[in-house]
Amino acid sequence: MTQQNWFFKKDGHQHGPVPAKELKQLADAGRIEADDLVRNESTEKWVRAKSVKGLIRVEPTAGPPPLPKKASQPEPVVAAANPTLLEKLKSSASEIADATKNAGVVAARQAEMARIKTVDLPRAYSKLGEEIRRQAKFRSDFPDIHQRIDGIEKKHTSIQDAANSISVEEGVSGKAKSLARKAKLKAEEGTLRVQKSQAVKDLGESAFQLHGKAAGESSLVSQIETLQSRVNEIVTEIETHEDSASSSFLRPKRLVLVGAACVGLLLMYIAISTFSSTGDSTADSSKLREGVANYAALFSDKQQGKPIENHVGKTVVVSGVSFAKGEHESGSQISIECQDGMVAMCRFKAPDAWKGDRRQFSIAGTFSEVFIRGQFVLTDCQIVDLSSLKPEAQTPPPLANAIELATQVGTTLETPRWIEQKYNPSIKDLKGHKTDTSIVLDFDVETSMWMEANWLLPLVINLYDADGGFITRFETDERFTVDQSFHVQCRQAYESDIRRGIPNGIAAKNNSSLLKSSGNRLEYQVSYGVLRDTAVVQIGFYQSK
Repeated sequence: MTQQNWFFKKDGHQHGPVPAKELKQLADAGRIEADDLVRNESTEKWVRAKSVKGLIRVEPTAGPPPLPKKASQPEPVVAAANPTLLEKLKSSASEIADATKNAGVVAARQAEMARIKTVDLPRAYSKLGEEIRRQAKFRSDFPDIHQRIDGIEKKHTSIQDAANSISVEEGVSGKAKSLARKAKLKAEEGTLRVQKSQAVKDLGESAFQLHGKAAGESSLVSQIETLQSRVNEIVTEIETHEDSASSSFLRPKRLVLVGAACVGLLLMYIAISTFSSTGDSTADSSKLREGVANYAALFSDKQQGKPIENHVGKTVVVSGVSFAKGEHESGSQISIECQDGMVAMCRFKAPDAWKGDRRQFSIAGTFSEVFIRGQFVLTDCQIVDLSSLKPEAQTPPPLANAIELATQVGTTLETPRWIEQKYNPSIKDLKGHKTDTSIVLDFDVETSMWMEANWLLPLVINLYDADGGFITRFETDERFTVDQSFHVQCRQAYESDIRRGIPNGIAAKNNSSLLKSSGNRLEYQVSYGVLRDTAVVQIGFYQSK
């Protein structure tokens, strides 16, 4: 019997390759029988196992036949048995149990390794980087990283000074404007914190790779070494469990496919837990019924095959054009592929939130510095199923960052107010003016939110009466399309009481349309008849916060 790798056929299935020693062990254990087919890797010819020298154990020659029994002792009746079938069943059960056990170990180790690489190691590198910054070490070794951190800290100080210098103006309008400016600065400050965190982590990691134990305080370096050592141990354990089952058709790799999905969900959970301060993951049942939930998403550039590193801290809003859904015990997982080549993997709470027209699915969030399996995590996100909203659930959250606009809506209102809901900082400079037949809303869109791609943006305007009661909502039929030159195009927008089931006799002529687009400025028109009794207008990209 040659010392090569061997293949064997059992119950119609091919197994292997396995080493000759292991093939012999299988034969000795009865797992390979004399008439089973085998072949070594150097030939394509299958032969009976009994024809391979040294493979099948030859039973010793039988002794002399027993003496004939006495006539008074009748031959016992023995029922026909099929021990081979029983052995196969036991063997299969044992094989499945062993493979399942190995698969469970492999999946658990993969999950542990994922957490170390995505949470524990980045945190340890950050601590080392913070110490290096405090001691002003290695500036000549890593000038680019130090300069990046210096620039971020300078911007941070500038923003803090600007925020402290804002004085609260008198009147409702003045207070609202002051709050809006402070909110904008706070958002910019949060972005800088994310960027600095990434840079400090990079500094710690680079210093450890270059200087090893001399990179910093022994306790910090020791923690990194321990984590890296554990990763190596896990890799060895995984390989060991896979090798131990190499003779089995049901290998851990086959059974771990389901486990890999669980590991993916764990990664999402890690991302959500890590950023619980930026994303509210406690959405109540009413939000879930509205189709809104918070999640962590992984984004990568499908066409380039690499993460979009220069987008950390930037906001992105996309609408999916195709998707695939997978259920798990506490929610769902969805993969959204967008027309611009972006792919998002999302984990969210509501198992039934994604029913209906797939074109209505939208997501929004901010790129973080966390890097998981070749992709960046998207934080403080929302997912919205526009088609699932019901009339009674259409009222948005309480107004925030209100901006009073001195606009005369109609003669029936003495002091009309239009209040802008800042769903997304990308909308600014909202103005309104009356024409003979319409109210025109003119506002700017911050171009940076679109970055270099074509983003699909459904737009919504919520209308309220003078007492704050919700009247109705306009939204684009499907979406705005903004191309690389930031030229805005809009399909026919609509609002139909009958189709949407809005009660209380709101006029069926509700409609809206894009009057003009120039650069990134939108001029959006709604029927004056709808607005004549309206004191409050909310405007914003619907899927944004």
